Amino acid sequence: MSAFARSLPRFAARRSIITPKQVPLVTNREALLRPITPAVLSGGRRFVTKDDEEVHVAPEGVEFTFSPYYDVNELGFNRAQEFCMMTLKHPKFESVETEAERFELYEQKRADRVQRVKNIFEMADFDKTNSLSPDQLKFALDKIGMPATEDWVHGLYQRHNKGSDQHLLPEEFEKVVTEAWGRIPDPAFSRSLHKANPHLKGLLGYAFIGRASPSNWVLRVVRNLWPIALKRVIILRNLYPNKHFRPELMEPLIDTYEGQKVRGLNSALDLAALASEQPPTEKGGLVVRIVPTGPGVKHWPEGGTSTMVPFRGFPENDPGFMGRMNVAWTRFTTG
Repeated sequence: MSAFARSLPRFAARRSIITPKQVPLVTNREALLRPITPAVLSGGRRFVTKDDEEVHVAPEGVEFTFSPYYDVNELGFNRAQEFCMMTLKHPKFESVETEAERFELYEQKRADRVQRVKNIFEMADFDKTNSLSPDQLKFALDKIGMPATEDWVHGLYQRHNKGSDQHLLPEEFEKVVTEAWGRIPDPAFSRSLHKANPHLKGLLGYAFIGRASPSNWVLRVVRNLWPIALKRVIILRNLYPNKHFRPELMEPLIDTYEGQKVRGLNSALDLAALASEQPPTEKGGLVVRIVPTGPGVKHWPEGGTSTMVPFRGFPENDPGFMGRMNVAWTRFTTG
């Protein structure tokens, strides 16, 4: 068992957490991306696949972090010890001066997402009836990364088809997309996260997810924290040391379109434990591949049509004496 897993509190340990070393490395190279050749790109690196697909590496300093969060009084988040925290450092945040301008980035992202949902609906509406039949919905589900099985489609009609006529209207399809991708929350930013972890410096966007949440929900947090609209998110793991983030040296762990690819990652906490075992450039390190929408590419051309972003993990932070006392008191008073 890893040092991190041994350090988990007793209440967390009872959840049958799968430790990182129990998640096997998959070495079937046929399942990996095609070999690539590097090219120089301003602000980062670019790889061109044999299919002429460009895979960019985010400029230095752009990265996600993910770790179990233990509440720090000075930050005032009131999250106790039940959540993981994700942070994002991105040049878009520093390129504007005011909070209102940073919020505007996410308003543009919402508009781009609305347009993408509309485009998917129109592609799936083959007969131009302004509604989706079950077969058409299956086509649309493939585009948004949801299962397209008969049972799943039936459940979606039950939850979202008000007319119960097996024809999903545009506003009903929007609810299906929200079920898959989650809502885009108002962004949160801080320059004080170093109080929880000294590595978290500068202006960072941040979000929380419950430790016991399914690991694939972490993709939602990535999607919603990134300031540009995305159509696909993949969390990858290095099979070898990989300081240049070459895709053919990685395996997919969780994919928007293909779901979870390995066993043992049952919760967000499992993924945080796995990420904390090694840096993103080492064997076993994690990287996020993000694929923006068409408008998203225009808003941040430096990232290209597919971008590799480091996904760095940390052990649970030390909340300090007062933080531990507050969490203990909260548990005591709430039973």
